[in-house]
Amino acid sequence: MGSKFWKSPHFYGSWGLNTAAVTTLRNEVHRVRRAAINPLFSRKVVLDLEGIVQSKVQKLCQRLSETLRVGKPMDLHHGFRAVSVDVITDYAFDNCYNLLDRPSLGAEFFAVIRGMTPALWIFQQLSTMLPPWLMLRMSPESAGFVQFQLVNAAYPNHFLCYSEYC
Repeated sequence: MGSKFWKSPHFYGSWGLNTAAVTTLRNEVHRVRRAAINPLFSRKVVLDLEGIVQSKVQKLCQRLSETLRVGKPMDLHHGFRAVSVDVITDYAFDNCYNLLDRPSLGAEFFAVIRGMTPALWIFQQLSTMLPPWLMLRMSPESAGFVQFQLVNAAYPNHFLCYSEYC
């Protein structure tokens, strides 16, 4: 922030998100793009999110009550993470992933994210040099990242979410 240096085209270009604020290389363009989304994060707008946050927390509390009533344990680790993902996807994409509605509370979603994270740093550096089939052969866990890149290359102006959760 405040740096006169641009972001690395090799590093940020590997995402294939040429129109996103976070991957914008030039500082002047980033300022313009960031200014366009700043109103979404104003104090008033964030406070207006309370209804979304409360509804997700209430859903978790209902799940917890039902689980306690039948005397079973509940995975609060994934429950809290599911609240976060559901709030973010509901607000940011207007397309909630509804992980709180899944019996596993989205444990498989988080496993995919956790599984591809170690390979992500390597493949982000090599993605412009390796064909997708080889990336998948080297790390099957990177399938989400490879799919993300392929779809964004084919449809650069569309947002891609993990299709199983959209």
